[in-house]
Amino acid sequence: MGGDSSTKLNGGATMNKLGGNDGMAASIPMLYPPRSQIKRQKMTYHCKFGEFGVIEGQFTEPSGVAVNAQCDIIVADTNNHRIQVFDREGRFKFQFGECGKRDGQLLYPNRVSVNRVTGDFVVTERSPTHQIQIYNQYGQFIRKFGASILQHPRGVCVDSQGRIVVVECKVMRVLIFDMFGNILHKFSCSRYLEFPNGVCTTDKEEILISDNRAHSIKVFNYEGQFVRQIGGEGVTNYPIGVGINQLGEIVVADNHNNFNLTIFSQDGTLLSAFESKVKHAQCYDVALIDDSVVLASKDYRLYLYKYQQLV
Repeated sequence: MGGDSSTKLNGGATMNKLGGNDGMAASIPMLYPPRSQIKRQKMTYHCKFGEFGVIEGQFTEPSGVAVNAQCDIIVADTNNHRIQVFDREGRFKFQFGECGKRDGQLLYPNRVSVNRVTGDFVVTERSPTHQIQIYNQYGQFIRKFGASILQHPRGVCVDSQGRIVVVECKVMRVLIFDMFGNILHKFSCSRYLEFPNGVCTTDKEEILISDNRAHSIKVFNYEGQFVRQIGGEGVTNYPIGVGINQLGEIVVADNHNNFNLTIFSQDGTLLSAFESKVKHAQCYDVALIDDSVVLASKDYRLYLYKYQQLV
C-alpha cells in the first residue's frame, strides 16, 4: 500500500539509544517538525457505505474494522451483536452472530482481526464477557476463550505466525495467544501507556500500539521490553489506529481537525503525511486495504480514502 516512492519530510532524525535504568535500551525521542510545518497531501475520497439501523448493511455502532486477504471489509457492529462482511466497494456479502452467550452468539463485539493464512475471524468482546471468539472464513463458530483472563480488550491483531496479540486499556496490558487460546506471553505496559486503542505487529516481531492520550505509537518486542516511540504531540495527535502497509511502512491514523494519515519508516523517520478534505465525526477504528484506508465513523458509516505519495 502507499505510493510508488516515499519523500522524507524535513525534520527526520536518527534514532539514538541510551542505556535505561531497567537495563533496557531507552530511546531518545525522534525529532519532528511542528505540525504546522508538516505538509499534508489531500487523500482521494473513494466511497462510503452504511447508515443507522439493524438490517443488512446498517450499523448501530461500527466499533471495529479489519480487512482480509481478499480485501473484504469486516465490521464489528457492536450494539447489533454481529460481524458484517462487505466487499471492497461496500457491497454486503454476509453476516454472522446474534445477541447471546451461547456458541455462535456474540455480545458487544468491539474489535475484529483476521488470520491472513486461514481466513479465520478473531473477535474481541467488551463488557460483560471480555473474551475472544474465533470464527472461520464463512462465519462458522470455532471456539472462544479468555473470559477468565481478559479484563478490557481494546485492540487486537493476528501476526504472520497466527498469534493473537491483544492490548487492554485501563489495565495497560498485552497478551499473546495462539489460535487455540493458550497464553504464550503477557506483560504490563502501565509504565509506558496512557490510553491504548490499536495494535499491529511487524515482520521483526515488534508490537506497535497507538496511544491516544500520549499522541504517539509505542513499540515493544514480544518479551515486553519497550523499544522506542514513534510520533508525538503535534505530529500524531490523538491517534486512533496503526497499521503496516504493503511497503512495510508504519501508517498512523488520527482524527484531530481533519482525518489524517502520517507515514513513518519502521525506525520512526517521518516519510509523508495526508489529510481528508472534510472533517469527520468521531472515528472508532481504521484498517488498511491496498492503497486505501477504511475509516469506521460514529455517524454509522464507513469511508474509504485512497492515499498515494506524489513524487
